[in-house]
Amino acid sequence: MSGEQIFYLGRRYVLKVIDAEGGLETVRLKGNRLEVVAKTRDQPKIRARVRAWYRVKGRDYIARRLKLMVPSLPWVEKEPPFRFLEMSRQWGSCTPKGEIILNPHLIKAPRQCIDYVLVHEMAHLKHHDHSSDFWAIIDTYAGEWRAAKRHLDGLVEVLLRD
Repeated sequence: MSGEQIFYLGRRYVLKVIDAEGGLETVRLKGNRLEVVAKTRDQPKIRARVRAWYRVKGRDYIARRLKLMVPSLPWVEKEPPFRFLEMSRQWGSCTPKGEIILNPHLIKAPRQCIDYVLVHEMAHLKHHDHSSDFWAIIDTYAGEWRAAKRHLDGLVEVLLRD
């Protein structure tokens, strides 16, 4: 466990497990490390703590990005609701009712990759397909999306592991 590489927003961090010694259990970024202060070194429990940390950080980050992005997307009237769901083959999807579902592992990816996935899913609020009109929106509002998609596709095996 300690010494493993952990990704967050496209950066690599080293996982450091520290004995809580009766103190408060925490997970936090400190310099180039993700420190997990825990009362146990049980791997499944440590991994569960890291996954929970990713979900909290991911929820906060995605909410901030949506708040910033939505005003610049003329077809989106308000910030769409979103939730996380572990998916083995997708980074996101958009339901017919306008809810965005994101893979919680996405928070490990670089920021530009996350932004591409968010614009991609919000484009489905207007076009629920991958038609030429859909891709025209992506071209207009997701800038260098092809490079971001290639980068994200190249990181799949690294980012999807626990």
